[in-house]
Amino acid sequence: MSASDPAPRPVPSAGRWDLRRRYTQLAGVIVVIVAAVLIAMMRAPLVAVGIPAAILVIGAIGGSAICAHRASMAMTLERAAGYSTVIDAPGYELRDANTLALLRQRDVPPTLESRRSLALGIFGVKPGTVLAGRREEPGEPQPGEPRPDAPRPGDAPRDPEPQPRDSPR
Repeated sequence: MSASDPAPRPVPSAGRWDLRRRYTQLAGVIVVIVAAVLIAMMRAPLVAVGIPAAILVIGAIGGSAICAHRASMAMTLERAAGYSTVIDAPGYELRDANTLALLRQRDVPPTLESRRSLALGIFGVKPGTVLAGRREEPGEPQPGEPRPDAPRPGDAPRDPEPQPRDSPR
């Protein structure tokens, strides 16, 4: 570690607590899924699976809340020391959550690349792919875009154009 690196702290970093929080949430979701599958398959009665599953889920929620609180406390200490292990913010050094190694200096602007969720990564169209190229081609409007000839919300309904009469009255 260089002279600008902080002394190693005996407590885990905010990034570590945040990771632990995510693991406890994942464990709670897995317990709910396993309990639902066991009950749906009628392999175990509702009371035999439901009560232990409820206790484990409540424990996972409590563990997640404790980890979130400790991550918040660690983030406060990190902010006071001038660095972060969770958020890449301007004016703060970015450090690795495990080793506290310097990843980005304070005076270097952050990349501002936000973390993508798994669902957005699955259902989103990545730039540079064939599908992204097809979506950029002119032609049919993209999903969510109004058609040029479609009535807009609040427009009065169009009257059909009057037809010329053949015989005068």
